[in-house]
Amino acid sequence: MKRWLVIAAWLWVQLAYGQTNGEIAWLNQRRIPLQTTDPEAGSEDLKAFLDQVGESTVVALGECTHGSREIFRTKHRLWKALVEQKGFTIFAIEADYTGAQAVNEYIQTGRGDSTKVIQALAYWTWQTEEVWALIQWMRVYNQTHATKLTFPGFDMNVPFAALEAIRQSAEGQPELKAWTIALDTLYRRPGFGAYADLKLASQLSQKIGQQLNQRPPSATLLQSARTLVQYAEMRSRGFLRGSGFRDQCMAENVEWIRQQSPGAKVVLWAHNGHIETRGGLSRSMGYFLRRVYGTGYLPVGFLTGRGRCTAISRDSLNHLGSLNRGNELIEPTATSFEHWFMQASVPDFYLDLRGIPTGQPNARWLTEKKDTRNIGSMMPLKPAYQFTPNHRLVDLYDILIFLRETSASRCYGVQ
Repeated sequence: MKRWLVIAAWLWVQLAYGQTNGEIAWLNQRRIPLQTTDPEAGSEDLKAFLDQVGESTVVALGECTHGSREIFRTKHRLWKALVEQKGFTIFAIEADYTGAQAVNEYIQTGRGDSTKVIQALAYWTWQTEEVWALIQWMRVYNQTHATKLTFPGFDMNVPFAALEAIRQSAEGQPELKAWTIALDTLYRRPGFGAYADLKLASQLSQKIGQQLNQRPPSATLLQSARTLVQYAEMRSRGFLRGSGFRDQCMAENVEWIRQQSPGAKVVLWAHNGHIETRGGLSRSMGYFLRRVYGTGYLPVGFLTGRGRCTAISRDSLNHLGSLNRGNELIEPTATSFEHWFMQASVPDFYLDLRGIPTGQPNARWLTEKKDTRNIGSMMPLKPAYQFTPNHRLVDLYDILIFLRETSASRCYGVQ
């Protein structure tokens, strides 16, 4: 009896989710091959991508994991092409604004210790060979071009660099200096998170911002103070409400970055979950940016079929393992978009999701809800949880890039 149930279940999956020859043929007609992920390669195969970018002024490059080498290298390659052929000059990353200023200083002047520069990004996700190669390319580019590239961060999820920058600027202002030290101590205290802690953090952040507004600080310092207020508010809202608020703040910070360089074109580097145009109860950064820039905002999602990624392993719900490069990406589930993309005639490709013909039977699958791979800084508790259900790609991204197989990013100090 069990055997027949298994067979019946398999047949149902094949009928419900199995690809037809016509569907795969339609995919092969529409997808555009990506010849390489090597940032040093030419850009001949990116011509169609650059045409798809069109007049967009904010191009967001996503990632389905925070630790996939080939995705990072492809994003580096796209950034180079956008700089050289479309006039983009700002590379903004999902990292603390103040910490990223150390990287920006490095690519502008060449000054700084390489180890300290990469560590200033705070997240292990960006402390990799792949990101460092991108930073080095930007530094060399700036040495030979009059129009300089910049490297700001638009996140506010780590407060310590901002606190240190404001403390160092507080010469002759003992009250301001005392507030920054008190807030730094509070955030580092084990067990931080009680209501009284959150209330005090909010009060101190507000005082710091108000004090800075009473004198003419640099725009950079004022933005650092703004991120402190954002961080305190995010923590006070708890995880679920705080996550949505973080995305709203990141969108506001992207707008602020653009306002500092009117007319400049920006590339954003972040997780798929941030750049997608998801609405609902927990709205993504991309949702807010689409409302501001309309079609001038171009979200580019990334998916992969198999391989490994760098991430923090998880032994249980309350116990984290180590950061390592051996985390296996399971084969795509039968209910996932990746399951379809694996059948394409080329391993790596990009696909314009705009204007998919809903009346075309062989294209209908791409407009339906399916699973997609979604891994952040930590691996899910169970392999099956690598995929999240009920996504319509056409509602989330304008362009999709698929890499059939990827390896783990080369994070410094991680085997």
